[in-house]
Amino acid sequence: MLVLKFYLEDLYTRLKLPAQATELKDNEKIEEKLHCTTERAAEIMRLPECQLYIYVLLVMKLIDDGDLNNAKEFGDFVLLRCRGVNQRTLDHISAKAIYFVSVAYEKKKLLVELRPHVFDAYKDFCLHHNAIGQATCMNVIIRSYLQQNLYEQARNFITKTGFPEGVSNN
Repeated sequence: MLVLKFYLEDLYTRLKLPAQATELKDNEKIEEKLHCTTERAAEIMRLPECQLYIYVLLVMKLIDDGDLNNAKEFGDFVLLRCRGVNQRTLDHISAKAIYFVSVAYEKKKLLVELRPHVFDAYKDFCLHHNAIGQATCMNVIIRSYLQQNLYEQARNFITKTGFPEGVSNN
């Protein structure tokens, strides 16, 4: 959490995360520990790729810690942030973001509430030819149908869409 506090201090304080074991030694500065100056950190955090990468790591951390309420709430913010940026360099990161947000929703038994947002993301990914995003959204949509025992709708979705060619099975 030291990294999050350094790069995104306002987000760190807003989430009210518990203190972590990582602390600085007596004379050690955070810039020395992270090998980055505050000016460089501000420059790095202007890039949407860096922001979304840290956001995805934070959602993963919240899920691992069992803080599903914060993971769900922060996941909503991450989804909005993914929708606001259209860059080819964000294809894989946005797909991972949708996956981990869906994990948080699924663990809270609220995956059906996420389905309209995933459909919107799927539409955007199709329009932007983001194959990895399409594949991820398809998997999340099918999982949401199967969670509610909507087998016929899942089958219809599978038959009316095509799995993108050349996407890895990751």
